[in-house]
Amino acid sequence: MKKIISIAIIVLALVLSGCGVPTKSEVAQKSSKVEVKGERPTIHFLGQASYENDMNIVKDQLENAGFNVKMNIQPDYGSYRTQRQAGNYDIQIDDWMTVFGDPNYAMTALFSSTGSNSLLKDKHVDQLLNKASTQNEADVKQTYKQIEDEVVFDKGYIAPLYGSKKNLVYDNKVLDKNSVGLPNSRALIWQQFDYNNSRERDTRPLVMTQQDGEIPTLDPIRSIAPSVYSINMNMYTRLLLLDENDHLTTKGSLSRDYAVNKDNKAFYFLLRDDDYFAKVVNGQARNTGERVSAEDVKFSLDRARDKKSVPNNNTYNMHKHINDIKILKDEDIDQLRKEKDKDDKSIYDKLIKAYNVKSLTTDGQKVNNKGGIYQIVKITTDQSMPREVNYLTHSSAGILSKKFVNQVNQEYPKGYGDSSTIPANSDGKNALYASGAYIMTQKNAYQATFQRNPGFNETEKGSYGPAKIKNITLKFNGDPNNALSELRNHSIDMLADVNQKHFDLIKSDKNLSIIRKNGRKSVFLMLNIKKGIFKTHPNLRQAVVNAIDQDQFIKFYRGDKFKIASPITPLVDTGNEQRQDLEKVEKAINQ
Repeated sequence: MKKIISIAIIVLALVLSGCGVPTKSEVAQKSSKVEVKGERPTIHFLGQASYENDMNIVKDQLENAGFNVKMNIQPDYGSYRTQRQAGNYDIQIDDWMTVFGDPNYAMTALFSSTGSNSLLKDKHVDQLLNKASTQNEADVKQTYKQIEDEVVFDKGYIAPLYGSKKNLVYDNKVLDKNSVGLPNSRALIWQQFDYNNSRERDTRPLVMTQQDGEIPTLDPIRSIAPSVYSINMNMYTRLLLLDENDHLTTKGSLSRDYAVNKDNKAFYFLLRDDDYFAKVVNGQARNTGERVSAEDVKFSLDRARDKKSVPNNNTYNMHKHINDIKILKDEDIDQLRKEKDKDDKSIYDKLIKAYNVKSLTTDGQKVNNKGGIYQIVKITTDQSMPREVNYLTHSSAGILSKKFVNQVNQEYPKGYGDSSTIPANSDGKNALYASGAYIMTQKNAYQATFQRNPGFNETEKGSYGPAKIKNITLKFNGDPNNALSELRNHSIDMLADVNQKHFDLIKSDKNLSIIRKNGRKSVFLMLNIKKGIFKTHPNLRQAVVNAIDQDQFIKFYRGDKFKIASPITPLVDTGNEQRQDLEKVEKAINQ
């Protein structure tokens, strides 16, 4: 009897204190399901096997919201893309990584009528996207809010799931912690990495890994797939770069300095003279002696902005507002005195006077910065483009050799960068030219090897200058758990984006260190509005948007995700927030 009374007292105490007893609203929230009047709508859900956990969470949420969900899980990216392009879905799980510090291209690619990843043709959305591209940072936030209102909360073209944090785990016994950085947006900066023992720089290869070994092309405008993006970012220099914190910089780039005119329609780049293309001879990187020149810049950006320059130019939308690319001559110098920047200073003072430029030349072989002979590239756009400079940091703006690409295109039917032009051993002919810090020397089904470009920014000091480690091996490993085991066994030196379930294990290993920060990757549902149930019943789009509970993803991933309203959120917080609302779902689904 005393035992029963004691238990009753404990239960009463818990009820009075509110500890451990769910409230009525909490119970209702956990068990609530949408009541559908009539037949439950059926939707076909497409995704990759790598997103199977997310798909299962979405499936449960949508079924609680009154839908029947039929899953179509494809084993890899290629088969998934085939299904997507055929339109064999009602909803599909997708992701987007914004890699150059500005969300405009992401939203344009996903939602403009001409976007590379878009299913939409919405004139109002197009107008808002174009407006955002012309605005400065202070004004654009409200426009992005309007875009989110339109594509997410009004028309339900997309349903946000979460934003991903990013991490990098490395072997602290091998790598100097001061050399290991994790950029917010851009790919890892390979030339920054260094060993604790600097004597190993030229003898020990740095070993990294990535999941996908399919590398169809190393032409920077023909693919932005994750498998080639990081490689191209480190093989080809650009006019500007982003640093680790998304700030524009000339460090590690082809420019000594740059200037933008007052109306953001003209962009001037003063080129450095100490960057030379590398080639591969008998498996070894060699300095070609061919300077990366203004002519190469013009050639590369002209082909980047031309949709028809190559088959499958996947990035032309990013550069379509470029109207002209000009290499300046001596007679253009006076005009630079008249051209002002936003601070009302002349372009002449910023570039010519500040660097003691005595002459401008169009001939890359005549350049001599010490002697005052420089090259300036002027890029003009067809409208005000404050963030054109951000687009120029993208891998698609990588600088190629005009001479060599034209030569390769005559010799190889598939064109420059095709995987068939990269040998599997040192005896094969390598048809790559690299303007960046590294060049790929060999590739097979298991790994690719790279070597330092001996002619990259020869006189630049600091972490963005010539690579410290001579050789890099990039292993292809589609098994994340196996990759982590290799890291712990010292078979590889670093590993990016480790599953959060392993964090405790990593922290317990004194030989491993981890860097973590909010990333720029968004995961979301794209709804098929071209055919199927969401075309004939647009009200159901809002039912999907309001059915999603992002908190479940954050809980499942142990806090390694964060809430988003759209792919804009990781860069610009518009104040919008997506919340699950089953009352709105029930209203929409029974409409």
